[in-house]
Amino acid sequence: MTSYQLAWQKKRTRQSFLAAVLLHLVLVGAVLLYGLLFRENLENFSGPVLIKLGEPEGEDLPLPPQPAEETEPVQDPVQESIETPREAPVPEESPVPEEIPATLPETSKTAEQPLPQEAKDVSPVQTAAPEKVVEQPKEPEPVIIQGSDAGNAYEFQYSADTGKIGRFGDEISQYMPLPRMISAALFERLTGDSYLIGVSRQDIVKKYYSDFNGDYYFETQPPYSDVTAIWQYLIEAGYNHINADYKKDYLRPVVLEFVLSQDAELQEVRIVSSSGDIEIDRAVKEGFMNASFGNSTNRKIKGRFTYRFN
Repeated sequence: MTSYQLAWQKKRTRQSFLAAVLLHLVLVGAVLLYGLLFRENLENFSGPVLIKLGEPEGEDLPLPPQPAEETEPVQDPVQESIETPREAPVPEESPVPEEIPATLPETSKTAEQPLPQEAKDVSPVQTAAPEKVVEQPKEPEPVIIQGSDAGNAYEFQYSADTGKIGRFGDEISQYMPLPRMISAALFERLTGDSYLIGVSRQDIVKKYYSDFNGDYYFETQPPYSDVTAIWQYLIEAGYNHINADYKKDYLRPVVLEFVLSQDAELQEVRIVSSSGDIEIDRAVKEGFMNASFGNSTNRKIKGRFTYRFN
């Protein structure tokens, strides 16, 4: 079909649909109009209603016969007296009224009783007070004490509101490994008596060093009591302890954790970070422990000690 034919067909379809809708509206309006114009009002009419069927005027139909009125049979008075007398009707029991309780319910009594003065003062609607936010006690700021030792650095770190802790004793550097070689010139300057009666400083050095062409080479590890003494003698003789032999290799900081009692006694010391050399770690721990401590915080302290090699 062409576009013109399609347009014409759509137009006819719309016209047909509108005509059908209009016809239905006319029929519905006619029915409603008929009901409004031809309505009989029976509001004030009473009695039987005669409905005529058939012709528009209706056809007169005979009324149905009226039923005959029933008459009560006349009883003989003599016969009525002979019959058994009827039972007297039983009077209906009247409902027994409920007894009114002598005492009122407790709720009514309570309602009648006056409220105490305290209850009158209280408002019927009370709002809960806002909860107080309990602030947690803040941890005290960490205390850091720093110092230097033969070119090395150390620091104490602990937490305390008041007071301080302290360490008193030999320097940790005097517990470090001894030099591998003592030159003849340095050996000659080791004069004087040692801490042992009748033993010179050179004699103590010879116990752990062997002579080779006038120079002395390290041979035997001495106890820490002699290590600290030899370090003291070497420093007094002019040994450059800032550039000691043990510093020639790279060493990481040694970190110790410790517990100091209220009476300033060490209760625990452990290595938590190594320098990379077990002998160095042992020397730092030994030097830290072989000292006296002070504690003015009046409580047990947990702290950390860090020793760095420069």
